[in-house]
Amino acid sequence: MIKRSDRTVFEQLSLVCMLNLVTSIGAIFASSSIQAHGYVSMPESRSLLCKKGLNRKSDCGAVIYEPQSVEGPDRYPESGPGDGELASGGNAAFQKLNGTGKDRWAKSQIAKQVNDKGQLEIRWHLTAPHRTKDFRYFITKPDWNPELPLTRAQFEAVPFCLKSLNGEVPNRDITHQCRLPKRNGYHVVLAVWDVADTVNSFYNVIDLNFSESTSVLDVLTDIPDDKMLKQNSSIHLTLNDASGERSDLKFTYSIQSKQDGQANRWPKLFSEAMNRALSGIVKAGVYDGNHIEPANKSNKIYAVDTNILSARLTFSDGDKTDYDPYAVYTKGDVVLYKGKQYRAKWWTQGQVPGDDYWGPWEAFSTDLNEVRQYRSNKVYVAGDRVEYQGVLYIAKWWNMNQTPGVDPWGPWKLSRHHSH
Repeated sequence: MIKRSDRTVFEQLSLVCMLNLVTSIGAIFASSSIQAHGYVSMPESRSLLCKKGLNRKSDCGAVIYEPQSVEGPDRYPESGPGDGELASGGNAAFQKLNGTGKDRWAKSQIAKQVNDKGQLEIRWHLTAPHRTKDFRYFITKPDWNPELPLTRAQFEAVPFCLKSLNGEVPNRDITHQCRLPKRNGYHVVLAVWDVADTVNSFYNVIDLNFSESTSVLDVLTDIPDDKMLKQNSSIHLTLNDASGERSDLKFTYSIQSKQDGQANRWPKLFSEAMNRALSGIVKAGVYDGNHIEPANKSNKIYAVDTNILSARLTFSDGDKTDYDPYAVYTKGDVVLYKGKQYRAKWWTQGQVPGDDYWGPWEAFSTDLNEVRQYRSNKVYVAGDRVEYQGVLYIAKWWNMNQTPGVDPWGPWKLSRHHSH
C-alpha cells in the first residue's frame, strides 16, 4: 500500500519525467524544423558527382549517400571551416572531399555552363529550404596549386558573386547568374549557402575546367541587327574602366554605302574593323563556345582586357546630328538639342528631347566631369555616373532602385573622379 506522502513523491517524479519527455520531443521537432539542406546541382558539385558515381567511390566516402549535408561553421572566410577542410565544410563525416590532385576529381567544362550573356549559371537544389542570409561564390587564384590542400590562401578573398536574400526563404531550385573572372585550366569554386537562423553554412566545391579557347569573357554590350544605317552615318564605341571613360580607346566606324548600312551587313563590318583596331582590348562577334567570330547578325562585344568594365555604342547620321522634329529616330540614335546630347531609348518621332523624363530620350554626356544626382526611380546602365551623399559612383551594369554604396558587390563602384 502506497502512503499519501509516497504518492506525492511519486506524482512529483512522474511530473518531472513528463516535463523532460515533452522538452526532449520539443527539442527534436525544433531541431528538425530548422534543418536546412542542399547542394549545387549545376555545374554539378564534387559532392553530387560523388553520388552519381563520376568521382571514385574510394575518394568520396559518406557523401555519396547525402550530398546535401556538407554543413559547417558559417561566415567563411572570417570564420568557418579550417584551412584544408573547406571542401568538407569542416565536417569529419565528409573529410574525404578534402583530397587533392589535379586529376583526382571529375570536372565540368566551363563552356557548357555559360549562357549567351557570358555568365555562369549556378543552381542550388535545396532539399529543405530555409531562411537565408546569402549565397556567396569564391574562386581559386590564377596561380593556385591543385596538389595542395584548399586553404584561404588558395582562394580569392572576395567572392566574385554574392546573392543576398536578407532572411527570405528561397525556392527549392534557385539559379544565380554570375560573371566569372577569367581563368585557364583547372579551378575550383567554393559555393557557400549561409542559413539565416543557424550558426552554420552549407559548403559545396565545384571543379571546373577552363581551356584557353573557352575562357569566360565578360559581355560588355550588344551590337543590334535591327537597325538600318544611312550612308555616311557613324557608329561610335566608348569603353570604360574603373577610372571612367578611356579616351584613348574610342573607336568610330563610318558606313560607306547604302548597302553597307543594311541591318544584316553592318554589324559584321563594324565588328571586323573594331577587332582590328582594338585587338587585345575587346572582341566583337558571336561566341560558339570555342571562338568569337563576327557574323551578319546581332553580335556581342566581349572584354579581352579584364580592366575594361563597360562599353557603349552610339550612332550619328552623318553630319546631321541636330534634332529634327520630322525625322524618325530608333533606339541608339544620338541628337543635339539646345546644346545637349540625347540618345533615343526606342522608336520616336516628333517628341522633343528633354520634355518628358519618362519619354523616349535620355540625356548623356561624354564629359567625365558631368555627374547627376542619384535618383532611385531612374534606370541606369553601365558607365552612368551619379553623385550620392557627396560620393561619386559609376554604374557597372543595368540597375534601378539599387542605392550606391550599400552592396560592395552590387551594380555601383566608386569613381576616382570627384566633384568636390
